[in-house]
Amino acid sequence: RCSGEIFTRFKGLITSPNYPEHYAENSKCHYTIRIEQGFQIMLNFTSDFNIERDAFGQCTADVLKITSGQKEYGPFCGNRAPVIRDHLSNVVEIHFSTNGESEGTGWKIMYSSTAKQCPVEILEHNVLQPKNSDYDYKDSVRVRCESGYELYDNVRNQYIDSAMVHCQKDGTWNSSWYSCRPVDCGNPMALRNGKRNVTSTVYQFLNTYSCDEPYYKLEENAIFECAATADWVAVGTSDGTLPNCKPVCGRTAISDDTGRVFGGKPARLGYFPWQVRLRTYDGKVGGGALVSDGWILTAAHLFDGSRQTTVHGGIVNLQGLSPEKALPVEDAFLHPNYRPQADGSEPNFEHDVALVKLRARAKLGANLSPVCLPAAGETSPLRAGRLGYITGWGKTEVRDRPIFLQYAEVPVVGMDKCRGLDYRGKRPRFTDNMVCAGQPGTDSCQGDSGGPFVLRDLRHPSRHVVRGIVSFGPQQCGSYGVYTHVGRYLAWIVKTMREHGSWEDEETRA
Repeated sequence: RCSGEIFTRFKGLITSPNYPEHYAENSKCHYTIRIEQGFQIMLNFTSDFNIERDAFGQCTADVLKITSGQKEYGPFCGNRAPVIRDHLSNVVEIHFSTNGESEGTGWKIMYSSTAKQCPVEILEHNVLQPKNSDYDYKDSVRVRCESGYELYDNVRNQYIDSAMVHCQKDGTWNSSWYSCRPVDCGNPMALRNGKRNVTSTVYQFLNTYSCDEPYYKLEENAIFECAATADWVAVGTSDGTLPNCKPVCGRTAISDDTGRVFGGKPARLGYFPWQVRLRTYDGKVGGGALVSDGWILTAAHLFDGSRQTTVHGGIVNLQGLSPEKALPVEDAFLHPNYRPQADGSEPNFEHDVALVKLRARAKLGANLSPVCLPAAGETSPLRAGRLGYITGWGKTEVRDRPIFLQYAEVPVVGMDKCRGLDYRGKRPRFTDNMVCAGQPGTDSCQGDSGGPFVLRDLRHPSRHVVRGIVSFGPQQCGSYGVYTHVGRYLAWIVKTMREHGSWEDEETRA
């Protein structure tokens, strides 16, 4: 009997008929190994293998074949034992047929089994517990996701911390419900006066900030990465502090010609984008200079009567001004040592400097941008002969109140020029905190108070620096005027802006 026998044990021994004697002639044998699903069969032939070949040395006389699943092995014959290295399925069929002249002694197979194995990786970006070098049928593991990824239950549509999965009898995990999804950082914070450049908001994707050039310049790191913590952080760090788009100061569209301008000329938009016009509630008018996107530098004496003021910027033409076009003002800060002018007393414009804080940061552009403050330590007297721009809507030789912003270029002169002017019997106080500038026929005048005296930066000629503030002069304009020496007050200016430089709308998210 050599057909119909089924082997169901997990290991065993199968031989040809009459083994190790000569097998029978004209035989057709069929053996089946069938074990539990989820296990695999391994076949091992012993070395005493002998199956008769035909006259041409081919396997046509007596033949041994093995099939498992969709694969067939053989035919085998001769006296060299075959080697099958594959792990076969849980069902193996062995077919052995002989002709009428059989002389071989046959074959002997020792079979064994092992549990079917599942892959060592279940999900992309998974973390398994326990972590083994192999997993067999019926093994179970707990699945989590590596840092930067979250385990998602695709059936329940929710994120979970972990899940138990099992190695199935077909060699696969029952893990189709789950996936490791990259954490989503959401939209990065919007950058004031800047832009985001992000293609995706998930783990390890980048966002590159840029500023609205040329009126703002980026400070600090520009490239941020979506981190495993679901936070946007600067690349290579754990710092999520936003970069800053710092206003670019001192830009102007005025010609680079440095020749003198005799008398005032109408300015065009963009020539002096830092120039603003102030009008206090008690009727005083004057000028000021934007020194950041939220602060205006001006003269303290404009506020002798009232600290409430209306500010207009980004203009050269006063026609059509309205409160709706004004830059909203939050407060005015006067130098603590400044004393208002008293009627009948000698003029004393010592410390004639003030700062006006806007209620919100202004949006900068070609017609509205700040002038640069002096560098730290620039407190010495300005060199005589240096040229600077004066600007304002103050009185001219033609009109008391011009419609268009006027500008002129005047030199710094020695203080004796200002001391020698006619102050109609009064004796103003002159100190090293002041600068004298002007020339016959070119001067600031009433209505220009608080406006800037701006010089080119010798180290960076494209930048302009405010070095003076229109403070006082003789009643009769047209020669020389006295300006507050801004460099002497830089520490107070910086300290005031730092201590009071916060706005309610600073943090915004898209």
